[in-house]
Amino acid sequence: MMPLTASDTANETAPNRPAKRGRRPLLALETRDWMTAQETASSMGASVATLHRLRRGLIPGIPPLPAVPVGTRKFVFRKASVQRWQDENENRGPA
Repeated sequence: MMPLTASDTANETAPNRPAKRGRRPLLALETRDWMTAQETASSMGASVATLHRLRRGLIPGIPPLPAVPVGTRKFVFRKASVQRWQDENENRGPA
């Protein structure tokens, strides 16, 4: 009989550990009227950290970015609200 190696035991699940729960994949972006923080930041050309600073209203002279809380720590951004916010801020000019 061959001795077990670390790679052999890594593929086996521990008997006392429950199986990981899987997450359902998101619907396609085109079919949703909302975006995740990552998707919103990517569409705006900003980082996720900057997006959350905008959401919290921490950037002087710029109104807060509207967001919808989902759970206790996650936020989603409605496409129409983000577009309206961008249009209003582009028309305002520099602060």
